[in-house]
Amino acid sequence: MSENYHKAALGGGVVVLAAVGYLSWSKTSAQQEELTEQGAVKQGEGVEVPGGSAAVALVKSLTEINPLPIKATAKGRKVNLFNSVDLFVKDGDVSEVVDLEQIADVHPGIPNIWWINNRVDPSYSDSPSRDKDRDGFTNLEEFEEKTDPSDSKSYPLLVNKLAVADIDSVWWLVLLNSSFGNDDLQFRYQDSMQREIRMRATDNIQAGAIFFPGDPAKGRFKAIEPGERSVKDPKSGRESMQRYYVIEDLSENKKGTRYEAAFRPRRASEPMHYQFDNTVTFVLNAAGQEGKKHVVRENESFKVTANGETFEYKLVKVDMGDRPNIKPLAAIVEYDDNGTKKTRNINLK
Repeated sequence: MSENYHKAALGGGVVVLAAVGYLSWSKTSAQQEELTEQGAVKQGEGVEVPGGSAAVALVKSLTEINPLPIKATAKGRKVNLFNSVDLFVKDGDVSEVVDLEQIADVHPGIPNIWWINNRVDPSYSDSPSRDKDRDGFTNLEEFEEKTDPSDSKSYPLLVNKLAVADIDSVWWLVLLNSSFGNDDLQFRYQDSMQREIRMRATDNIQAGAIFFPGDPAKGRFKAIEPGERSVKDPKSGRESMQRYYVIEDLSENKKGTRYEAAFRPRRASEPMHYQFDNTVTFVLNAAGQEGKKHVVRENESFKVTANGETFEYKLVKVDMGDRPNIKPLAAIVEYDDNGTKKTRNINLK
């Protein structure tokens, strides 16, 4: 609905309120004059206090309801003159009230009757994107999810307003550096924080052993088993066997995850073998939770309490896309929807 419609509706409301104000003022003034003219009664003439009857009449006049006639549209539907959602006029013509039920939808996709029934003003060009009850969800979102846009405790699933405020992403690389004939193994570690571990000959291990001996990956990995596959060189087209060793992550939040530690790949192809440790800072932009941060690692959960209800969310993983990409693409969150586990991909800019 155009801005002119809205101003006309409000203007009509102002006229009505001004009339009511004038009637109240003039009536009160008349009562005051009556009080002054009556003055005090003489002693012995009765028990009424000075101006008593006038006071009673004044109180009665201010407490009795004297409703204005209800305006009806051209189609005969009654509307409330005090409610700008119901009362609209076209191009400032106050002689005829526009009935929202009898015209095309003001905002395509949202029936006019929805605005009326839910007590929401549709007269702004951006009414669908407004948030009447300030619960963090727009009128359009509340319409789509069939919640009450006038009740701050009625809103769609909060996970829809979960956003990523920050993400700390560290890539790391574990390579099989040496494999001796007696099954002794030697691994190398490096990461994006310029930390590196090179196992010495005295640190050699065998299948089933836990490594590395020092920080930042001390005791984090376990050697599982060797493997190999045939790979084709993208330039020459020639195939060759690529060796690797399966290792298992023992860290608290990734325990049991397995990776392939490539055997001495070319330095230029090392980014193809990167793995990542991601820590995400979430914010919930709804239900009064704005400004509260939740910092979690992959495979960790956090809880949010809003309006007496507690909701739990789990950061399943951070989608890093295909290598050699190292920029996070989306945070994948698991949540409960009426007993059913679902996931939501929160895309990152």
